[in-house]
Amino acid sequence: MRYKRHKIKITREDLKHDGFVDFISKCVELYNVNRLKILTVTICVGLVLISGLAYRVYLGKVSDKASFALYEAANVGDMEAVFDRFPGTDAGRIALYLSATSYVKAGDTGKALGLFEKFINRYPSDYLIPNAMISVSCIKMDSGRGNEALDLLGRLVDEYPFSYVAPEALIYKGMILEQEGNLHEALIQYKKIAETYPGSFWVNDAEQKISILGSNLKL
Repeated sequence: MRYKRHKIKITREDLKHDGFVDFISKCVELYNVNRLKILTVTICVGLVLISGLAYRVYLGKVSDKASFALYEAANVGDMEAVFDRFPGTDAGRIALYLSATSYVKAGDTGKALGLFEKFINRYPSDYLIPNAMISVSCIKMDSGRGNEALDLLGRLVDEYPFSYVAPEALIYKGMILEQEGNLHEALIQYKKIAETYPGSFWVNDAEQKISILGSNLKL
């Protein structure tokens, strides 16, 4: 009589189960070997998360204080104080810009110039940078520093071509070039406004300048 082995049928589900058990066993073994490292990393990550949350809460409180201080500011001195106390907040940034514009209105262009330049250097990515650059350019134009203003206006147009103050910058560039006697280059700046910014507030002024300079140059 021939001996017959009993065939044991192993299903795919059994294989999956055995594989899962092996995987769990390996994970447990790995944890036991590296338990101290895993606990250390877990604690460090937890501390970082807690510290980050605490810092965000702190920044929120500082921002609220800065906003309230700016709201309470009664004069330009108070606004400068807000910036000095809270330079890293939105309120501090706005306070610096408003301080500069307040000095312009008061006629103290020297103080305004210093604050605008501080604003540009401190917040180079701020959306108000083109406005600050225009203000600095105008102050320098009025003080006879036309070449410096011309350079700054050129930077503004190159770096912020889609800003609503870009055509204004071109107008001022044209005016400075006219004063310097460079009429051909001034005409080019005015034409850029009419061609590139046809819907701008400055188009009418540019077209008048184009007409006058065209006649003078007999174009």
